Amino acid sequence: MYQMVQGGTTPGTLTPANKTKQTKDVRPLVGASALGLVLVIAAVVAWCYYTASLRKADLLQTELLELNRDGFLIRNQAGAIVFRMAFRSGALDLDSCSKEGEILSCSQSDTGKLNFFIQTVKPKDTVMCYRVRWEEFVSDRV
Repeated sequence: MYQMVQGGTTPGTLTPANKTKQTKDVRPLVGASALGLVLVIAAVVAWCYYTASLRKADLLQTELLELNRDGFLIRNQAGAIVFRMAFRSGALDLDSCSKEGEILSCSQSDTGKLNFFIQTVKPKDTVMCYRVRWEEFVSDRV
């Protein structure tokens, strides 16, 4: 009635169907791990950018000119100071400064609003000039 058949599988051997199923189970885990790593790196970069943006500016530079809170100085090509000017009417708030093209402008000082800018002008390749303007706004007091 019954027939004995030789062969069969022994416990512990894998068939090709089991291998493909195991490979398919690992792929989502690898993908999720890679995505997690990218998100962690992005969070670290964002945190570094955020902390760097909170630091106060101490010095702004354009060409050979260095702008400080209390004045500015101009250096020559060798790095020696050739001109220095101090602000007597107030100190600049360097966080209110921005640079657009050749113009470095600031809108705030410790005494209030102002219109301050330094523009780099190059009439010739060997000559560099700076146009500087400091204009304070007087508030209407009654």
